[in-house]
Amino acid sequence: MRNIIPECWFDKELLLQLRITQKQINKVTDITDVVKKLNEQIYSNKVALGLIDEDLNSSRPSSFSEFQVIKEAHQLMWKQKPNTRHILIVIRPRLEDWLYAVAKTGNVNPSTKPYLLPKTPKELHDDYTAKRQVSESKNVMSFLKDVIAANPPQIQTLKTWLQEIQSL
Repeated sequence: MRNIIPECWFDKELLLQLRITQKQINKVTDITDVVKKLNEQIYSNKVALGLIDEDLNSSRPSSFSEFQVIKEAHQLMWKQKPNTRHILIVIRPRLEDWLYAVAKTGNVNPSTKPYLLPKTPKELHDDYTAKRQVSESKNVMSFLKDVIAANPPQIQTLKTWLQEIQSL
């Protein structure tokens, strides 16, 4: 079942690198669509996970406020809608900012060889990760894989939460 709903292409690539299968993913276009999808009848009695980031430029649907914070760690927030198994993992602030901070913790430098990526998370977003073809960028994908392989605490937390949610 496609019960994991990432908000953007780069969120989807992150999930795939964390060994979530393509069959589990139901990619949508923005935070509003993630929350709408979680409210669909198909998920009414099932575990459903939305993966979003805290992009301050994105609008939030009114039903977003129904999700309550369950726990927080490493700029990640687990929110759950009461009396459901509908969960949001919120990456803060924005995925690219979070990933650059995670990379620093794991001693992976995005702007050096072999990645040669932009020095700022905003440039990474604008030049690469906001595009559907993000998976075709060898440098971005290599960077993402190496950050995950470094396994800093932020990645460990995200992996643990994904495992917990899948076992609900």
